[in-house]
Amino acid sequence: MKPGIATVQKAQDLTPNVREVEMRVREPADFSFKPGQFISVTVAEKVMRPYSLAISPEESAENGALLRICVKLQDGGIGSGFLRGLRPGDAVNFRGPLGRFTIQPESPRTNLLFIATGTGISPLRSMITHLLANGTKKNVTLLHGLRSEEDVFYSDLFSRLAERHANFTYRPTLSRPKGEWQGLVGRCTAHLEHYVDGLQTTETYMCGNDAMINEVVRKLTDLGFPKEQIHNEKFG
Repeated sequence: MKPGIATVQKAQDLTPNVREVEMRVREPADFSFKPGQFISVTVAEKVMRPYSLAISPEESAENGALLRICVKLQDGGIGSGFLRGLRPGDAVNFRGPLGRFTIQPESPRTNLLFIATGTGISPLRSMITHLLANGTKKNVTLLHGLRSEEDVFYSDLFSRLAERHANFTYRPTLSRPKGEWQGLVGRCTAHLEHYVDGLQTTETYMCGNDAMINEVVRKLTDLGFPKEQIHNEKFG
C-alpha cells in the first residue's frame, strides 16, 4: 500500500445523492491496480475513507493514470463534505490500491453474474469493463438495483456495452419506480434465479448494502450454490 497524490480533473453529480470524481495520479509514477480494488482517501486530518475505483486499469492507463470514484453522499458525513467541496485542480491524498475483491482469473465458470445496489456498482464497473476490453468469451450479466428513475446512473455506458458485446447483458431493476418504467421492477433477489445459468457454471460477484448481500447469499446457498463461487464486498 503506497501513499499517493492525485489531482482532481472533474467532479459531477450523477444523481441528487451520487457524486463522481475523476483524478489523475501524480505520485507514485508506477501506480497500478486490479479491477475491483479501492483507494483510501484522506478526507480530513487523520481521517480516511475507502472508495472503490469505478474504472478499469485499461481505461485508467489510456487516460493518463486516471482514477474515478463514485460515492453516495450522506448528510453530515465527513467524506461527503470533502467530496462536495472538490474542484478541478485540487490535490487529493490517498493510499492504495487496497482490497481482495477482484476477479478470479483462473475460474473455469463460463457465466459471470454481477449484482450491485447503488454505488456498489463501482468495483463491478471496473471488473466488467476490464473483462469486455480484454475480449472475454464468458457470458457476463449485470443486475443493478436502484430505488427509482432519478437514482439511475451509468445506464448509458452499460447500454452501449451491451450493444457492442453480445455476451454482456445489462439489467437495472427499480424497487420503487415512479413513472412508466419499462425495465425490471423489484429488488435484485426477485430476478436472481432467472440469471443463474447452472450451479456449476455460474460465478457471482456482488457489492452493495448488507441487506442485499445477505439476502442474495442466503438465496444462492438455498439453491445449492457452492460458497467458493460467491464473492462479495459490503458497503453503505
